[in-house]
Amino acid sequence: MALLQHYEMFGKFQFIMLRSGVAYAFSKDFSASVGYDYTYSEAFSEDSFTLQHRLWEEATLKTPFLSPYIAHRFRLESTWTRQQPEYDLSHRLRYRLKFDRALYKSLYFTAFNEVFINLKEPYFNQNRIHAGLGYSLLKDFKIEVGYLKNHFRRAHYDRIRLGMVFKTRFLEQKEP
Repeated sequence: MALLQHYEMFGKFQFIMLRSGVAYAFSKDFSASVGYDYTYSEAFSEDSFTLQHRLWEEATLKTPFLSPYIAHRFRLESTWTRQQPEYDLSHRLRYRLKFDRALYKSLYFTAFNEVFINLKEPYFNQNRIHAGLGYSLLKDFKIEVGYLKNHFRRAHYDRIRLGMVFKTRFLEQKEP
């Protein structure tokens, strides 16, 4: 996955994140993943940047609810942030509750709330709330657009989120 974010509509670069990972589905309702993120970000108001390396582990549990389920994602992250001339190590937990509902053919409603908790003070890191629409172009390729509210300890941001979601199935077994 790659994420490129601007603010002021492509006028000012904010950050780029490259994510890779491996997931295994133990059943249709439970999967686990591990991965690595590389993030380069620039400050909103300063001429400075932050470089991060992040290892993460997650578990996703789907429970039946309306259409056809809600998803609970639990993630543990270990992040090395570059603070010249060394790196600072931090850990946080994330919990995301996500709901998708089919509306018409390939069009669907999507919403999530995700809270981020540091494992040392200050404990609250951020909270993200999102609601939007998605469209499935192919079985494993979707486009989503929606409103994202991002709360931090000292700041709150309102964003329009545009995303492309795709799955690769390199190891999926084909039925004979």
